[in-house]
Amino acid sequence: MEEQKGISRSPRELLVYNLLPLVCHLLMLTLALLFLWSNVTAFIQKSPTRIPEVQIPKDPVLECGQALRFEINCAFSVLQDIASGRDLKKFLSVCFLVICLSGRA
Repeated sequence: MEEQKGISRSPRELLVYNLLPLVCHLLMLTLALLFLWSNVTAFIQKSPTRIPEVQIPKDPVLECGQALRFEINCAFSVLQDIASGRDLKKFLSVCFLVICLSGRA
């Protein structure tokens, strides 16, 4: 296989790019096989496969949501301080970061 000139990808990029579609395709294949197996069992006189029910407990989901809400509110508070001029050091660091990043494009 010949590699195109000018295109170089790190192994991590290739792994992430290929791993996610692979996982998705495997999940779709598993779902299709389970669907076919459940329909074919009527013809071959076998009992259908019992798929266990999966339920997520309410408490961990609520705790995760509350933690996420707290972090988002902290970020909004920092952004509000920067925008209102209460934190000059952070404002200048954000301006410097924007200028540096815009120079790369």
